[in-house]
Amino acid sequence: MNFIDLHTHTTSSDGTYTPNELAKYAILKKLSAIAITDHDTISGIEEAKKSAIGSPLEIISGIEISSNYNSKEIHILGLLIDHKDTHLINHLQQMQLERENRNLKMVDKIKSLGYKISYTELLNESNGNIITRAHFARSLYDTNQISSMKDAFDNIIGFGCPAYIERDTIGYKDAIELIVKSRGIPILAHPLLYNLSDRELKQLVKTLSENGLKGLETIYHCFSKSQTNYLYNIAVNNNLLITGGSDFHGRNRAEVDLGKCKVPYKILKDLKKLHESLYSK
Repeated sequence: MNFIDLHTHTTSSDGTYTPNELAKYAILKKLSAIAITDHDTISGIEEAKKSAIGSPLEIISGIEISSNYNSKEIHILGLLIDHKDTHLINHLQQMQLERENRNLKMVDKIKSLGYKISYTELLNESNGNIITRAHFARSLYDTNQISSMKDAFDNIIGFGCPAYIERDTIGYKDAIELIVKSRGIPILAHPLLYNLSDRELKQLVKTLSENGLKGLETIYHCFSKSQTNYLYNIAVNNNLLITGGSDFHGRNRAEVDLGKCKVPYKILKDLKKLHESLYSK
């Protein structure tokens, strides 16, 4: 069976593999396809596509957009997007400016707690790409100020922690609309990570489905078989396709290897079939 991975990150956001390195690694792992789904950016897609030329690997254009639902941050994957869409590019540029403002405030907060951190060094570490909280954690860990990157999220920059600053995320309707306008398939990422009750999760999926959601990420690196089956039933009840991916970040999440979830290629075929029915006219 051919396997794929529809949720991966590169150095364009908070992964540690460059798009070229990720493509080469996927070829080494004998995957048939991977989706590049960096946070709020599409800047790594072209490099990955060029790196895969002449190989059996298919690179799927994607993105992971942070959005707001009832004051909770949720992530919407956009798969098979047109990453050259002008409207998408312009909107992402504005989102990046807002993220930069937040990051500067977080640097000040972290310094006020007694830690040493430099925004200039964060910029250099990211090579001009988007700076995420993973970059903050990595900087603190590499300078031996914390015991682990997890320590940073648990005690410094995670939700509710002293240096955490809430993001100005777009609404879930706008996130879905942005993906649709770029001819993509909107998917709710890792649904079990939002700490919702059964009733709340089902209401979330129902609401998003009524507003254009087309799929649910049911296969994920830390979901058990019973959890995957649970999400599959929710997807079926809302007429949604299922997707899956590892959420690979390289050494920023070293326990999660590329292709860990064994996602069958048929899932991508179903997505392409839906894409054709939506956008072939």
